[in-house]
Amino acid sequence: MYIDAILVKRVACSKKIFSIQYSVFSIQYSVFSIQYSVFSIQYSVFSIQYSVFSIQYSVFR
Repeated sequence: MYIDAILVKRVACSKKIFSIQYSVFSIQYSVFSIQYSVFSIQYSVFSIQYSVFSIQYSVFR
């Protein structure tokens, strides 16, 4: 009985640690995806500015 209780506690503890690790991983993943989306927005804004600049340059010439 006593050994069973220890095993149950160990399993519960390992499950809790796993779920904490998983949640930390998912938070890191979401932060990464936010950073990635911000980067892609900045990149697209840059490319729009670049295309507007090239259009102005061609009109100017």
